[in-house]
Amino acid sequence: MENIKIIDSFIDDREFRNYVITFLESKGYTLKKIDDERVSDRVKNNDNDFLVFKSNKLSTVQTFLNKNITEKEINETIRDMKKENVDNAIIVTNKNVNKDIINKYKSENITIIDRKELIN
Repeated sequence: MENIKIIDSFIDDREFRNYVITFLESKGYTLKKIDDERVSDRVKNNDNDFLVFKSNKLSTVQTFLNKNITEKEINETIRDMKKENVDNAIIVTNKNVNKDIINKYKSENITIIDRKELIN
């Protein structure tokens, strides 16, 4: 119940991003780079929020607060992977994501973490 309250209480993108960093660090990821200028409650664009490292793999991470994940967000992430020259990406949202979308992009090395996983 406590995790649900936390996930529903985020005020802005920066606060959610900081929560996601802590969440990923608890899963063994190491923070490599934050792009603070691109993450705010006022500025929205199509660049990565931050980079993380785990098991010899560098991943770009995009966080989406109160936003459903669609093909548009996936395509943004794929562009970020190319821009950052990484083979892996993580998308994190506080919304539920359709399992079909999650499974469809596993083969593209995109991991989608949604509300259910954040709560658990």
